[in-house]
Amino acid sequence: MTAPLEVTVLFWRAATAPARLAALAALLSAEERARAARFATTALSDRFIAHRGRLRELIAAHLSQGGGGVDPSALRFALTPTGKPVLNPVLNDEEADGGAAARDPLHFNLSHCGALAALALAAAPVGVDIEQVRPIEPGAMALALAPEEAARLREASGAEAKAMFFRAWTLKEAFLKGDGAGLTRNPAALRVALEPPPQPAQDQDRDPNDRRLLSADWDAAAPARWRLTCLTIPASARAAPGAPPLIGALAAACRGGEGFHYEARITSG
Repeated sequence: MTAPLEVTVLFWRAATAPARLAALAALLSAEERARAARFATTALSDRFIAHRGRLRELIAAHLSQGGGGVDPSALRFALTPTGKPVLNPVLNDEEADGGAAARDPLHFNLSHCGALAALALAAAPVGVDIEQVRPIEPGAMALALAPEEAARLREASGAEAKAMFFRAWTLKEAFLKGDGAGLTRNPAALRVALEPPPQPAQDQDRDPNDRRLLSADWDAAAPARWRLTCLTIPASARAAPGAPPLIGALAAACRGGEGFHYEARITSG
């Protein structure tokens, strides 16, 4: 039996200290610095720098575990035709101490909700999404949910329906980001289990946070290949008491449908 895919999820809050922001900005490429300069406010620009620079540090640290140091500023990123950021798997000798010319593929995905960021790392395509629970905008259910999903939400109470909507949204967004389709695909053409499947008596170890991808209109094979789970966000990563709750989800492509295991950790910004 194939071992489950191991996924690491790292949470951090954006740095705000000027010296730290300057150090993170120094890691960015010219294109990233240009993107930062285009934000409408300094606060938004600083948050982009904080998240993007920390992303570089964490990916470099992960790659360095295989031997040889990786310079965060030397990482090269590209975009797939659908706009998904991917890591260039080849590092030149001058970009890695120890002369490692190529490394095992590393897949990553980043999500952020205000100052909080979540980075998923795995050896297979992976997607993560975190959202703050908030009022459901008019038309959002029709945009995001399949008709049977919307009908189930209409049966629920106000608070339950709101939580269920954002649970569905994050599950779909995590899959779409991991798959690379992003919102070039219609979320309403994607169906996910809003509640955990019945747990057989002989399978008491099943994680109640696990959810199933039921169907994707454009890819009949996706449910057999992808696994989804509701992400447990560590309490220390959450905002101050009284802030709206956070909901998250994680999706991973698993060979042979063996599933995945994730470890969530808090790191500094």
